[in-house]
Amino acid sequence: MTMVTEPAATGPFLSTVDDGTGPDELTWALGKGERALAAGDPAASRPWFVIAYQAAGERGDAAAMARAALGLGGVWGTGDRSTTGAALQRSRLRRALDARPADPSLVRRLRGRLAADRGDPGPVLDLAREARAAGDHEAWVDLAGLAHHRMLGPDHAAGRHRLALDLVAEGAHTGRPAVQRLGLMWRTVDLLLDGDPRADAALAELRASGPSDRHDAAGTVVRAVDVMLGVRAGRLAWAGDEADRLARAGVAAGDPHAPRWHASQVLAVRWYQGRLGDTVPRLTELAASGSGDDRDAVTAVLAVATALAGDHRRAAGALARLGGGDLGRVSRTGTWPLTLYAAVEAAALLGDVETSRTAYDLLLPFADRPMVASLGAVCLGSTHHALGVAAMTLGRPGVAVTHLRRALRANLALEHWPAVAMTRWRLAEALDPVDGPEEAAALRTTARQEADEIGLRLPDSGPPPRSGLSWRRGGTHWTVTLGGRTAHVRDGRGVRYLAVLTANADREILAATLVSGLAGDWDGGTPPAPQPVLDDVARRRYQARLAELTEAIETTGDVDRHDRLTHEREWLLRELATAAGFGGRAKTFVTNEERARIAVGKAIRRAIGQLDRVCADIAGHLREHVRTGRYCVYLTDL
Repeated sequence: MTMVTEPAATGPFLSTVDDGTGPDELTWALGKGERALAAGDPAASRPWFVIAYQAAGERGDAAAMARAALGLGGVWGTGDRSTTGAALQRSRLRRALDARPADPSLVRRLRGRLAADRGDPGPVLDLAREARAAGDHEAWVDLAGLAHHRMLGPDHAAGRHRLALDLVAEGAHTGRPAVQRLGLMWRTVDLLLDGDPRADAALAELRASGPSDRHDAAGTVVRAVDVMLGVRAGRLAWAGDEADRLARAGVAAGDPHAPRWHASQVLAVRWYQGRLGDTVPRLTELAASGSGDDRDAVTAVLAVATALAGDHRRAAGALARLGGGDLGRVSRTGTWPLTLYAAVEAAALLGDVETSRTAYDLLLPFADRPMVASLGAVCLGSTHHALGVAAMTLGRPGVAVTHLRRALRANLALEHWPAVAMTRWRLAEALDPVDGPEEAAALRTTARQEADEIGLRLPDSGPPPRSGLSWRRGGTHWTVTLGGRTAHVRDGRGVRYLAVLTANADREILAATLVSGLAGDWDGGTPPAPQPVLDDVARRRYQARLAELTEAIETTGDVDRHDRLTHEREWLLRELATAAGFGGRAKTFVTNEERARIAVGKAIRRAIGQLDRVCADIAGHLREHVRTGRYCVYLTDL
């Protein structure tokens, strides 16, 4: 079929075919596809490349079939990222290679695309070196970009830098601005991944190389990095909106990275806003439909989201699936930092020591790097922060403090304000409750102020969970864990009383039993002067709580909650009746049982006050859930 056409395209990736018969359907389709791809519109290019691929197959034109198959992979070489789409693209590449095109450049590029699809950059680099030695500039540019794209993990920093600079030089020497822009894009990404302060200058040079509103590879990266910088600057609402706009433009243009970048950016914003739980349904879909490292990253974030939502069983299941059951086997690709960061946070929420230990060992060699993922689309702050959180879960507060202090300096240097506030808050948790209470209090105050300014929700700023409180003794201190919060307090009678009550949740224990079982709070000498069973402050608190309970009982429609509230109200009424003497006057005591009651109450209040200087939320949880009196109890659900 002969058609009247415009001239076929030429560009940095594909040249054209002319069989001497004039423009026909095959030449037309290849030209249209090439022009659309060069303009950064892979969605518009795909129908033309499909037509060209089919026509080339029917004609037996191996070169045209190879060009069309390469074009369907796009600049990134990935094409459609769905399972079906990826399988179809592999099939096209193999068929084009089996057709034995005569041009060795096309053969190298086809082999390189198939090798890149397996994820190992080594064979792609070998083909790139072969192309360069042969003076095959088209194949070298294509293969160098593909290899770089598969070297975004933390193990390939030096090799990435060399490739990026070689691409910049290639573009400058041959007078090809598109190739130079590609090299500048990769150099910018490399410096961002390293946390190198030269990244700002590289980004400015990349912006100057062409318009960032174009949806070519470099324009997309610039806009994605702008979203990341917006998050670092604390412009969370703007970053979320801009990520949505970038995703819509990317999907419309057929950019295979658009859904992944959008997901990672939105998850980062929601995490800092304290809204990650809202994403559980979408995360579940993505985890089921993703593949390889994408699936691991989404599954790790799903573990955090479900743990925050209180579904610890599901969160533990998600963590167990990472790397096929071994966190160490997660591929070290561009999403590896996001996967490890989420795994550490989920393990902290679950108290998963094994995962925390594995993650700590994996991250330690990269401690001084920022956790940047997806070509600079996401930055979660210093790796020292994740190491500090992991160390806290492992019960190593001294190590955690060292990492978190380094993380704070690194996050300040990055001007990553959400990460700065998060790290201050974690550092306050990790500091020794005896040696550093003033510093911890100052850190918490500053972190709250910073969080309020940017709309950040700190990990401990929400209502604490109703269960999951645990106590673990180590030497002279106890480690107290509640959800993702951890505090370290010095051993004492009140701390031990609280540990016993927690271990016997919802069971009323006589104060005298606590005393006799835990070495006594008095020496059995001369009884003290008579004291009121309830002092005025305690009486007022009991009466205020009684009013709250009465109102809640009258308004709740939940039968189980009604029964729990009624039980607590009856307990309070018994305590007030026990404390009242003739005519309603305050009753005094001199018996050992009453001495135990007041001693245990005072010891527990002192212990909670000590906790308050370390972690206000754990202290608040205990004030709400612990009842002291003649009988003491830790209530798990109110």
